Parts: sequence; structure tokens; C-alpha cells
Amino acid sequence: HGERDPLGVANHDLGSWGKTLEEKGLKVQRLNLGNTPMIPANIAALVVAAPQTALLPGEQRLIRDYLQRGGNLLWLADTGSELNTVFMGEWLGVKLIPGVVVDPTTQLVSINNAAIALASRYGTHAITQGFDKLTAYPYAKALDVAAVDKGLWQATPLLWTASGSWAEQSTIVDQVAFDENTERHGPLTLAVAMERTVAAPPDSAAVRQRIVVVGDSDFLSNSYVGNGGNLELGMRIVDWQSQNEQFIAIAPKVARDVTLQLDKVQAAFISIGLLIVMPVLLLLMGGIIRWRRQRMGRER
Repeated sequence: HGERDPLGVANHDLGSWGKTLEEKGLKVQRLNLGNTPMIPANIAALVVAAPQTALLPGEQRLIRDYLQRGGNLLWLADTGSELNTVFMGEWLGVKLIPGVVVDPTTQLVSINNAAIALASRYGTHAITQGFDKLTAYPYAKALDVAAVDKGLWQATPLLWTASGSWAEQSTIVDQVAFDENTERHGPLTLAVAMERTVAAPPDSAAVRQRIVVVGDSDFLSNSYVGNGGNLELGMRIVDWQSQNEQFIAIAPKVARDVTLQLDKVQAAFISIGLLIVMPVLLLLMGGIIRWRRQRMGRER
């Protein structure tokens, strides 16, 4: 269905996050619902990473059965995955707000793309306890959690966008403007954690089910996972869902960004140096060496 590969190396895949999970001792495995008779009950969490086409009825049944048995779920639902929001809304009560979250205030931190929303305000929850890093969410969808059954779920919003953001419903170009008649203004919820107790069969302990819905999957992609606290937040979510709260505060090691950013002037100087100055120097050195050899030959 076009989901992001948890072990892939393409920019849109989740391989860097998946590798960090494996380094922490977790096993990351692809799961084809079309060839799976039942989702295993002994997994830490099922990750649905922004499917771009609608889940088939049989696949929906598998996920529904898994949730009814108390399975944990991380649903990354962003732009392009709206086809499955009806299924998500029916079972979780979480809906996607129309439009893409834009945040013009990101220009204050030298981000020139309004479609990248930043979050620095976090809810009171085990996942975000002591977490104060800036996180980035490209082309994200805001969540509407008003329909979540409060009697069934203990739901906690995890993070919000800035007050100057909104859900833009028109095509995003260089200039965007808020339409108060049709668009939802910030702060907007981008993630929610949900928890409940699921009754178990006789002679078995009750299951504590944990679900997280994030209105973006780009933040954990190979392109963006190294930005700010994105990777750490992704690890915190899995630690909480796998009942490893004692590891939540341990931040993963993030590889340093070795990308060289050059402006036009710097690029021009380097081009001139490589294409003009270096060849001239090589020719000059070659001429000097030839002149010295000829001089030594005449002296002999």
C-alpha cells in the first residue's frame, strides 16, 4: 500500500529509525497483511506507516482483531493516507483535520518552507516527560481527538504546533494566508497517546493497551529523523509502547550531520578555484619543472 519501509535506505523510508531500534535490542520486521493469517500478539507494537492506498477489508479485519486483543499500535497518518482515516476514526475516534499544517513562524529559525511545522510544546505524559527538544513535521496533518471515547480510552495529546500555524486547504505555494471561514487555526494537535485496559481470558492477566497516532510520518523518515529531537521522540514512543518506561529518558545517539551547505558566493569561489586557479597552478608548476630540467641539461 505504499507504506514506508522500516529498513529501507531511500529518503522517504524509515531505515535510520529502524536501525536505531535494532541497536536497542528490538527486532524490526516487515509484515505483509495480505499473507498473514493473524497479527502476532507478542509484538511490542504494530506500525502502520502512512499507507497510500486503502487497506483491503481482510487487512482491516486483521488490524481490528489485533486491537480487540489488546495489541499496541503506532499509526503514522499523514498527507496522502486519508483513504484509511474512516477505519482509524471508527476504531479510535481520531480524525484528520482537512488540509496540511503550515507554520510561517518557522522562518524565524531559517526554515523557508511553511509546510514544515515545528513543535516545542508537549503534553504531560510518560513519552514527553523531560523532553524539551524542537521537533519538525513536514506536510503534517492535524488531529481531531474530540470523538475519542473518554470512558474507554485515556487519551493525552502529546504535542501541539505554534499558535500561528493553521491547516491550509489550498495548494501550498510561496505565499499562504489563513482563511478563517474554512481553515482550522493553531495550536493544532499533531500526536495523541491512548491507553486502556483490555480484559483477558480466564486465568490470564489483563492487557494494558497503548496506541499512538501521529499526523505525520516524514518526521521519522531518513530525510528528517536527524532533525532536532525527531529520533529521540520516535524512540520514546516505542519505549512506552513496549513497557520500557525506564529507558525513555535515555536519548539515542544521533549521527552528526556532515552535509556541506554552501551559498552561491561560496560555491562560485570553489568553482573558480577548481576550474581556473588549480589548472593555472598546475601549468605553472609544470613549466617551472621543465625549465629547471632544461637548465640542468645545458649546464652538463
